[in-house]
Amino acid sequence: MALQAFIEKNHKAIKISSKLQAKVERHYSMTQSLFAHYQLYQQLASPFIEYTRYVLDKGTENERAGLAAGIVSKLEILQSKFRFVKQT
Repeated sequence: MALQAFIEKNHKAIKISSKLQAKVERHYSMTQSLFAHYQLYQQLASPFIEYTRYVLDKGTENERAGLAAGIVSKLEILQSKFRFVKQT
């Protein structure tokens, strides 16, 4: 998926809202807790990457809309590729 690939490559430069950040942290914490409970040893990516993987793959339409709304950085799609909108 193009959006997921873009996020994985650029996650450090993407600015998100505090509301989305709280969701990302809650999801990451729950994931770590489940892994610890079931004694699974899996290296996790950054919290934002893990959250977007979940939402884009298995999330509800409401969760996907919340993800899109929570991305503060301006993005555009040009020739089927995502990129940052240059600020003037």
